[in-house]
Amino acid sequence: MKDLKTGVEASAHGEPADLKRHLTLRDVFFLSFGGESPLLSLLTYGAVALSLGGYLTPVILILGALIVLVNGMVVHRLSTRFTSTGGYYTYAVHSLSERTGFQTGWMYVLYAILFGSAYVIGAAYVINYVFGFSTILVSICMTVPAFLFLILGIRPSAKYAIVAGIVEICVLAVFFAYSIYLAHFTFYDPLTYQSATSIPAGKLALAILFAMGIPTGYGSIAPISGEIVNAQKVVGKAAISVILAGGAMGAFFMYGLANVIISNGASIRGVTGANGLGVISLIHTFFGGSAEFFIFILAVGAISDGILAILSFAAAASRTIFGMGRDRTLPGYFSMQYKGQPLAANAFVGILMIAICTVILIPLDAVDAFIALGTISSLGGLFIHLAANFSLLRIGLRKARRRVGAGINTIASLLYPYGEALLAVAAVVITSLDLVFSLVSTDLIYATLFFVWIVVGYLYSDTREIVFKAPMGRMRPASSGSGSETWRAVGKMTAMEIRSELPDVLVGEEDKLKVAMNRCLDADSPAAIVIDRQGRPAGTLLLRDITTLSDEELNFYSAVDFAKPEVATVTGNEHALALASAFRESGLPIVAIIDNSGKVVGTVREREIIRRIASLRETQKADATDS
Repeated sequence: MKDLKTGVEASAHGEPADLKRHLTLRDVFFLSFGGESPLLSLLTYGAVALSLGGYLTPVILILGALIVLVNGMVVHRLSTRFTSTGGYYTYAVHSLSERTGFQTGWMYVLYAILFGSAYVIGAAYVINYVFGFSTILVSICMTVPAFLFLILGIRPSAKYAIVAGIVEICVLAVFFAYSIYLAHFTFYDPLTYQSATSIPAGKLALAILFAMGIPTGYGSIAPISGEIVNAQKVVGKAAISVILAGGAMGAFFMYGLANVIISNGASIRGVTGANGLGVISLIHTFFGGSAEFFIFILAVGAISDGILAILSFAAAASRTIFGMGRDRTLPGYFSMQYKGQPLAANAFVGILMIAICTVILIPLDAVDAFIALGTISSLGGLFIHLAANFSLLRIGLRKARRRVGAGINTIASLLYPYGEALLAVAAVVITSLDLVFSLVSTDLIYATLFFVWIVVGYLYSDTREIVFKAPMGRMRPASSGSGSETWRAVGKMTAMEIRSELPDVLVGEEDKLKVAMNRCLDADSPAAIVIDRQGRPAGTLLLRDITTLSDEELNFYSAVDFAKPEVATVTGNEHALALASAFRESGLPIVAIIDNSGKVVGTVREREIIRRIASLRETQKADATDS
């Protein structure tokens, strides 16, 4: 339904309505492909990899794509289980813990905003180099239209991405074919060419880190899962396809460029320059009379890519913030919608990106700004993928233990259940090594800022937990004013009054786990209360305990088979203090409200208390304004 005063959509229970599913596989593929900005990636991230990796760059790009592919396969497996808005944040919340989920979402916001901003800075550099326009002016001219598109919705962006993506694929194909022609149809072996294998380990790791920045447009897919039709299948297919397409085209582009340089008897290290952003100058030097044509096409492509990148990653960041606001791990107003769009989250992310892309160019030139944003965001990307890897690892191990416990008849029956766990372990090892080497190799200031963001996230999370999970007597401010009035008002409320904020999450003992899982996911609840035939509480079913199961198992087992026997209960007329005590003492994320006969009449989740506090504060502010 829609609030008549604000036009903001909400469910019948007051919960923010789900975002509308309208994106198809084609939309998602090209939106993600546009998000990785193939031409601009090669002019920026690819160029840095070229300056660090030299003749080995095509192989480095393939290695980077393979690392990304491992992480993409992890996302593919997780996306079949979790299809709601939020992506990596949702994976960690339901598979690991609320605290880890918050930290993952917190880091994803940094990653997406800085990653998209880095593309804009890179595009500004290219336009400044080719046409001489001010980088700040170019940045504003790209971010403001992108912001307007973001406010209008993701669908127009997807349509533009389809057209732009097809054109860019054609441009890359023509570039590679022409580079082979300029090299007189000769080819070099990047694995055996002189000095190709003498790169220091630290430089190689940093080169791979930047190479991973090319096919990572898929990182913008998972957070918008809630808007994808048949997300259970589409997210994984789109992610794998984008990684393979981006990695392959990047490797061919860099191989063609290196091949032309070698055929002219020049040295890559002698012509790439110190800053590593000299692909345009290389084309100008070695492509003869066609250089101006290719440079013009790449410059126009850079503008298009800059807009698409910021659109794609801004949308992903806003959906993550929307999901965190919906769960009240961030302020609830971020979950506000208008005409099916997360209006507040979109506006916040859009304005922040405009500010970052403009302000950073005042003290820094475009090259330094790009490297700073690219390095920090890439470190953040490794962090969130580690979280996703550990999410799948936990799911895989639980699934394997359950399958093995059912009996082992063959070697295949022993190895198959551990497939997801082995994939997660491989992803954890590869990503961890790259993160460690990258942290050691990068400038201290970038690593420091990366860790500072982590610490700030933990401080915010701890402060929020102390405020909202401590007993009511300790939560109440000593001073008078609107804050103390809010706490007093909440403390006087009964469980039934607080319960009205969100829908009840109840399942019957004999309900299949598939029904229970859908009920939890629809209500965005980490758990459900299981009731018997008489309506009395029989247990608590945790969502994370059943996400590891196959469709067969979900349709075979009943809720009572996997429910914990513990149930936290309160009566309907007990006050908020009793609710807080029930949550604290049980450690469960949901409490059952029972009547005098012991039957369940409702449920309360932790965030309902937070929502009620927020609602009261808004009401008090409105009353104060009216008076």
